[in-house]
Amino acid sequence: MPALFTFVVEYDGGTYISQLQAEDVGAALLLWCDKFADSEDIPKKTRKLSKTVREDIIEHEGEAVLLNGLQNAWCISALRKNKLALINIVKTAE
Repeated sequence: MPALFTFVVEYDGGTYISQLQAEDVGAALLLWCDKFADSEDIPKKTRKLSKTVREDIIEHEGEAVLLNGLQNAWCISALRKNKLALINIVKTAE
């Protein structure tokens, strides 16, 4: 059964928060990449970030890392045009 995941993304001076349902954190991250890329609610340059994250995940077998001492909270980062993106993911509900 899908769980609810909350994404908090810090990138290029903006903070972007979204939620979606997925089977696990890996599936949630890939789904987020697709939805974030299509969102008209954020600047175009920021939408392109999701493509970079997806490519990194696929090409380098990247995955979100469970945060030390926490349950159901992960982090992944990406670099696009020398700007760091920090993506925090929290499993919010079953």
